[in-house]
Amino acid sequence: MDSIHIDHLNDRTPRYSRNTQLEQLLKELHTFLGPIDETISSRFERPQWPPLFLVGSPRSGTTFIMQLLNTTGQFAIPTNLLSRFYYAPYLGSKIQQLLIDKKFDYNNEMSGLDEVGRFDSDLGKTAGMAAPSEFLYFWRRFLPNYDPQYLSPAEEDQIDGAGLASGLAAIEAVIQKPLAVKAFIIQYNLPRLYNIFANGLFVQVRRNPLYVMQSIYQARNAFYGTLDIWWSVKPPEFDELRQLDAYHQIAGQVYFTEQAITAGLTQIPERNRLIVEYEEVCKNPGDFYLELRGKYEANGYLLSGDVSLPSIFAPSNEVRIPKAALKKLMDAYDTFINKYQSP
Repeated sequence: MDSIHIDHLNDRTPRYSRNTQLEQLLKELHTFLGPIDETISSRFERPQWPPLFLVGSPRSGTTFIMQLLNTTGQFAIPTNLLSRFYYAPYLGSKIQQLLIDKKFDYNNEMSGLDEVGRFDSDLGKTAGMAAPSEFLYFWRRFLPNYDPQYLSPAEEDQIDGAGLASGLAAIEAVIQKPLAVKAFIIQYNLPRLYNIFANGLFVQVRRNPLYVMQSIYQARNAFYGTLDIWWSVKPPEFDELRQLDAYHQIAGQVYFTEQAITAGLTQIPERNRLIVEYEEVCKNPGDFYLELRGKYEANGYLLSGDVSLPSIFAPSNEVRIPKAALKKLMDAYDTFINKYQSP
């Protein structure tokens, strides 16, 4: 499998290196629990309620939005705990209920395990068992790609749509709420995902590209200790971009990702798509939730209006890298705008 992430596993900085002991334990559990869960999950064909698929450029605020959705208590959200059971979503959801659902807590034996109110993260990774997970290992079970990237028509035909729908339906069946999950691993092929989930809601998060690029610049240095290794999603133009310098790679990654997602959303009915601005959601989370409720109502599901949300957040939009580097990123971004956007 062609994967730039696998190719550079040994290039990660110590902080982000893989936990091989954890990987081995998960493989053992997969061997024992996977076949059992496959039999159970086969009873579920597809989600009953509209699943929410969150997409956007890396570092655009998707993790923050997932944390916000988690705070509402209205969604079944893959957590860090559930991610350990990517091969057994039904059993994993049951175990999650046992550990962190207050209905099953006896005399506070499990108190302190269900914290969901944190809004911090580390390159998309959250802390805490009940915090949202990117759930990548689950997605990879049903897709022909390891990296988040564009899939050719031939690769799209290799997607196990029935298995994906069944796996998500198993989680929904346990938690009894509509799903909300990051879908950036397949965000360059949203029309195909819509074909699988015609009742889904596709939400794109956008953010000022200057700060998205700055954050990717920082992520490369943090994750690999260098600017010279590609990090995160690969838009359709990846093969062209990888030949360019790091600044144009980052700028092109952001530019083409936004373009591809927007183009994909135009092929999805208006009632099934929503575009939100990170800065605006920070300014008024309540308005975002009201807009989301409207979309769900248009798709035949009523979200509760009685939720408690923080009134405002301060967007993390401030300059954190040398001004010379930021200027190189901005200039590189302008080259793509001037080249590909009509006057």
